[in-house]
Amino acid sequence: MKKLSPRVQAFLAQQGIDLQHLKAKPGANPKPQSSAITPKPEQEDIHPHLKPAVDPQQIVQDTLKAVRHTELREFLEAVFTETEVHQILTTRHNAQGYYQRYAIQYLRAAAAAASFWSAQGWPHREVMYVATLMQGIRQLLAPCIVGGASVDDVMFTIVRTAMYQLDDHAPQQASLLRLCLGWGNADEIDGCYIPQLQQIVQQALERAGQREHTLTTLTKPRLS
Repeated sequence: MKKLSPRVQAFLAQQGIDLQHLKAKPGANPKPQSSAITPKPEQEDIHPHLKPAVDPQQIVQDTLKAVRHTELREFLEAVFTETEVHQILTTRHNAQGYYQRYAIQYLRAAAAAASFWSAQGWPHREVMYVATLMQGIRQLLAPCIVGGASVDDVMFTIVRTAMYQLDDHAPQQASLLRLCLGWGNADEIDGCYIPQLQQIVQQALERAGQREHTLTTLTKPRLS
């Protein structure tokens, strides 16, 4: 190797380059021992196509914030904070058998679709939004239940307190939510309107990727 001038040697030593390594392998390309010569590219430069990791907690919060009606939002938040529900929402869900996303992503997409398909004003749309989330949670809970309990029993236990509070503070929204979920009284269900709302909820969930269960229009008992 050609002898380096004192100035070059001093510069290389300052940058952390091993001069003995260069002498041992004549002709070899020196590998800098420091990032000062060849700065390490940032992560986005190495993989510019990759997006930041999804935070399921942030999606949960965004889903809640999308509800403008105060009492409906408080009802939804109370259900979301239940341990079983929160665990399901923030667990990766393999929908349609080919792509994994967090369950809350699917439910939020379904709820937005059901709200959009509703022909009524925004208070009615928000009830459809919440009803779709509730039915989606019910469907996700079903395969997790063991023993003799039914999925409806589990759902009733989870939402009972929040549902009573919604009854007290927003009875109109509470009544419509019950009907959308099939939790109303038999004499409250007509032959067309309510089944149509239930069908919208189910179709929204199917479009979002949840095809495991079917929502029936059979009347279920009121919470007790």
